Amino acid sequence: MNSRERVNTTLNHKEPDKVPIDLGGNQSSIHIKAYKKLLDYLEIEDENVQYADFVQQIVRPCDKILERFGIDVRYVQPLGGMVRVQDMEPQYEGKYVGLYDQFGVFWGNDAKKDLDEILYYDPVIHPFADFKSVSDIRDFNWPDGKDKTPFNGLKECAKDLRDNTDFALSTPPVGCIYEYCTFLFGFTKTLRYLRTKPEF
Repeated sequence: MNSRERVNTTLNHKEPDKVPIDLGGNQSSIHIKAYKKLLDYLEIEDENVQYADFVQQIVRPCDKILERFGIDVRYVQPLGGMVRVQDMEPQYEGKYVGLYDQFGVFWGNDAKKDLDEILYYDPVIHPFADFKSVSDIRDFNWPDGKDKTPFNGLKECAKDLRDNTDFALSTPPVGCIYEYCTFLFGFTKTLRYLRTKPEF
């Protein structure tokens, strides 16, 4: 049974030849600190360490690691969405250090901490925090949802993996629209507005 068959068998609630193994998704990847230690321990080089998700500080494992552990799944995700660890330039906003995302949410942690001590980042600056009306939301400088640049080459990458490997393919699931509202407004304000301002 190859990897794709193993995963499909499992998803169909049948018993595979062995338990499928996943590593590299938003819910299944490895923290950058643990990843670097693992690379050192196994004497494997990854010269292009990339974040799969900067917020969680998880990485996209290199092929050598995936092969070493017999990982059954390969992730297909927007190629433009990866942040190279080497290119990560932290920004300082008041008492926080972190990064802004494309929606203007600042993902940060305590600026007094050494960067090496930070294990994850939280949404700490919310661009909609002071919005009072629907028109404020309409007038917001939204990212261009029609910009296909992050998806350049994605179809070809997926097709190559499907046609030339036996791996199961997946894409990292992301939160629903309500989750992102908590990032834009702040958690408390989102819950309050669901009750008091449903038009939002």
